[in-house]
Amino acid sequence: MDNLLSFSTPVLDNAQSVENLLRRSANLRKLSCILREPWQCPSLDFLSQLESLKVFYYGMIEVKLCGNEATGLAWQIQEEQNDMGNEQLKVLITHPKWSSGAFSQEP
Repeated sequence: MDNLLSFSTPVLDNAQSVENLLRRSANLRKLSCILREPWQCPSLDFLSQLESLKVFYYGMIEVKLCGNEATGLAWQIQEEQNDMGNEQLKVLITHPKWSSGAFSQEP
């Protein structure tokens, strides 16, 4: 699965299983997924090639990423949802370099 570049719309039920699958796809550039529950979002800090991230969920999403570009994409998702009238979606960015745990940041 090292050559997989795009993974579209899996429904994430078990974060650990999905994380194990994604770890075998280290060259993944595009990921689009659906969360059933916000706690099901796996850590994505090992996806160093990730350029595009789309997460579908109505509620709060905690995104764990290492790249600034992917973090910006998460904020873009929230802004687009707000522009469409969905103000229920909230994005919480957790960056591995922040030692104090989760850090909420305004775009």
